[in-house]
Amino acid sequence: MSVIPLQLFLLFGIALVTKEAFGDFGSPLDSDIPEQAPSTRFVLSDARNTISTVAFAQNSKLLAIGSFDEKVRVYSLGGSGLPRLESTLSDSTDLVRAVAFSPDCKYLATASRDTNVRVYNVGAEGEPILQHTLSDATDYARSVSFSPDSKYL
Repeated sequence: MSVIPLQLFLLFGIALVTKEAFGDFGSPLDSDIPEQAPSTRFVLSDARNTISTVAFAQNSKLLAIGSFDEKVRVYSLGGSGLPRLESTLSDSTDLVRAVAFSPDCKYLATASRDTNVRVYNVGAEGEPILQHTLSDATDYARSVSFSPDSKYL
């Protein structure tokens, strides 16, 4: 199985993800890109299949990447400026479709094609802790989002 690299760029102080990282699914970068080319900030090549979703925590300290290899990788973005793999979440039994951090940066929600939505506590030091598994869906979730006050998913 080939490695699918994810390239993150810094453009005008904003981190961007390359279109190639999203395979055939398109990209949030299809338009409105300034003509100035971004410079490569770092390349993450841990995923063993197509990367399907990426989310930054609002405090810019964590990055979550979900992929078709049924895993969610959580990176810390502090310190040396280079991402450091903190944890690989392997609870999904099918490809991961969506990831989202709560606005208070305490929780990470994941949605998988196995029809489960999982909520992890990422606010404490150490490994993310699975807090809830929502498994009453009849089809898989294609997105996850928290309310602005972090109280609702």
